[in-house]
Amino acid sequence: MEIIKASGYDILATCGGKGLCATCHVQVVQGLNLLPLPNPNEMQTLDILYDAEPASRLACQLKTFQIPEGAIFKIKQDDY
Repeated sequence: MEIIKASGYDILATCGGKGLCATCHVQVVQGLNLLPLPNPNEMQTLDILYDAEPASRLACQLKTFQIPEGAIFKIKQDDY
């Protein structure tokens, strides 16, 4: 989520990065298989999203050191 904010996108992040609000919902376009698996809290939040897909993640649950070089993300918030 730090990378998204640093790029100038206005993300609400109303839960403060706890993985509860899903305002940082992203689709992993490239590099999904190189990311760690979602934690149970992230999975629970993704399960209630109507537009979640297998490549969905919550950016706040990914630490910058976990993101592989060349990974590409689409910010789902832009779809609304």
